[in-house]
Amino acid sequence: MVEAKRENTNVAGKIHQAERYGRSIQLAKTMVPAWQLAGRPAAWADTEDRHYQVLFVYSCNGRPYI
Repeated sequence: MVEAKRENTNVAGKIHQAERYGRSIQLAKTMVPAWQLAGRPAAWADTEDRHYQVLFVYSCNGRPYI
């Protein structure tokens, strides 16, 4: 999951928003979640006993990473 931000936005401060989206994604009933395809019994847990529906979240503002 990619969280896109404006160029002048500090993306490190917005990663929590991407994480929140990663936990709340609702897949269509015809889709198989990645955690099931990986053979896991449940989605990826976070530190607060909630679960991510996607393995990786990323926040980007379009600026080069140095």
